[in-house]
Amino acid sequence: MGNMIKETWLVLVLSIIFGLALAFTDRSTAKRIEENRQQQIRELSQLASIGELTYDTNGKPKFKIELKELSKLKKQGLWAYEIHPIGSNKIIGYSLIAEGIGWDRLKILIALSSDLKKITGLEIVDSRETPGLGARIKENWFREQYKKPTNRPLELVKHKPESEYQVQAITGATISSTAVTNMVNKTVELARKLIKK
Repeated sequence: MGNMIKETWLVLVLSIIFGLALAFTDRSTAKRIEENRQQQIRELSQLASIGELTYDTNGKPKFKIELKELSKLKKQGLWAYEIHPIGSNKIIGYSLIAEGIGWDRLKILIALSSDLKKITGLEIVDSRETPGLGARIKENWFREQYKKPTNRPLELVKHKPESEYQVQAITGATISSTAVTNMVNKTVELARKLIKK
């Protein structure tokens, strides 16, 4: 009976120690994960808004922009940032994050001009689409098609676009192409409505 009590206490003490260690590890890595996510969003925002991102000799990005999160809009379903040149309050554009499902989870970044009238860039933040098919949404030719006016929804077509509002789908990856186009249309419409306020 005495050994059983000792073993129970040992298991209990070890459980508490391991639980605290896991909580500490989770807390310390959560901060680093968030910092990495913000870095990625800033890098992609610079690419999408001003079209360039260079790196120093240590491999660190040379930023020309700063982001200011529009946290009050998150409650209304819009994950958005103002884009400013470093050291300036002038808004040069907006960076929007959209999440959805293609074949799998998909997260994209859409950059808009400061007047909300043009999509200036599209970047893929996270994609688990099928390699060789849906993963082709990361290709420049596909993403570049989204640099269009925002005054009406974009239309996905299977042929060469015939109007400035059409985007050509990736052959064999209609689901991924449709997901991106739907996410862009929905997010841009919401941004134009909420940011104008």
